[in-house]
Amino acid sequence: MTVSTVFDGYIDTFAEEFMDMHPNVEIIVERPEDNKASYMYRTAIDLLSGTASDLIDLSALDINHKAQSGLLVNIYDFMDNDPDFNKSDYYTNIFEAMEYEGGLYAMPLSFNYDMVYISKPLSESIGLDYESYENINYTEMINIYEKAKKTHPSPDEFYLMPGITKNSFFDYQSVDFFDIETGNANFDSDEFLQNLRLTKKLNTVYHPETMEWDFTRVGVRNEDFLIEDFMFAKFTTSNIDMKNMMVEFENTINPIPFLSSNGKAPFSNLLSTYAISHNSKNKELAWEFLKYCASAKELPTFESEEDEYKYSFMFWGNIPINIENFYTYFRHSFEADIKWYEERGLEGNWKFTNEEEKEKMFEDTLDQIHEWNQQRNVLVGNLELTYLLREELDNYYYYDLATAEETAEIIQNKVFTYLNE
Repeated sequence: MTVSTVFDGYIDTFAEEFMDMHPNVEIIVERPEDNKASYMYRTAIDLLSGTASDLIDLSALDINHKAQSGLLVNIYDFMDNDPDFNKSDYYTNIFEAMEYEGGLYAMPLSFNYDMVYISKPLSESIGLDYESYENINYTEMINIYEKAKKTHPSPDEFYLMPGITKNSFFDYQSVDFFDIETGNANFDSDEFLQNLRLTKKLNTVYHPETMEWDFTRVGVRNEDFLIEDFMFAKFTTSNIDMKNMMVEFENTINPIPFLSSNGKAPFSNLLSTYAISHNSKNKELAWEFLKYCASAKELPTFESEEDEYKYSFMFWGNIPINIENFYTYFRHSFEADIKWYEERGLEGNWKFTNEEEKEKMFEDTLDQIHEWNQQRNVLVGNLELTYLLREELDNYYYYDLATAEETAEIIQNKVFTYLNE
């Protein structure tokens, strides 16, 4: 059986484990020497020509277009006919958000979504009741930013958040303006025009010529930059960052989820989202391997700290689609992080002071993230759409080669054609 990916760095581990369990099975992981754009086009050609791998990683690509063309297998058919697969063990809201006409044509092994820190000092300077926010949307963020910028002593050096480009807001907001199933698009609406104009006024630490930007992130000992430079800070729900849910910060509130202006709860599938090719000769085997990759697993016995780090790293940048795996690996990451501090005699600024408080905080934090996980309801990060519109967004935001009206009209025409081709 063959598996194709340029996104997933961890599928090899699962393949080795699966082959150990099934000595008669050989899994070949193919990694074309392409960048993501080349992989995207190569995969489309392979699917159309019937030469695609049995399992194909379609992370960040347009799955619905390929499903619409009959190139992929409906994975729900396997789930529903497999007595060993229980949907309730998984974040089925993620499956539902990825459905096309009631079918699931690619199964994510993991997902993540963006969270936002709010600066306490800057919020207090404009009288913002930041403690009342349970989530925050695009429009609210822009309005808060504009209000704070007006009172900032150096408005030209006051930024929205690190790691954000003007273009990137299209990923968050575009979900409010098109529907893949109906083929409708509303990028020529007054609401979208307002989005363009508001976003153009943002200060973002980004240089389109060099494609470099500031990735400063809030850390256990690093949040001072929020006092003067950034109104917000962005991070993803990964094990790298979620330890901050258990930390007391002086200058920022704990993170809250980011929503679209219409209240949709976006998530990303930037790696490990697999489809079974319609032309595969090994569909049943492909499903068995995919099911194994997603299934609940116990932590193995680690022979060394290096071995533990390598294995755990698979779950640091994402949330497993399997609920039990989420609790297992996030807890492990929390405990490993605290152990690291303790072994080095570092206190950190944890909110807990004893084992009982720590355990309660573990449970409360994981339950809170679990609740946020269950609210995700729309997929963002469509690379094909991003590549299609990159020139238009750059021309408007950075090079002043088009007006908001011209940009909206071009985007509307391109997306409408794309959805209905």
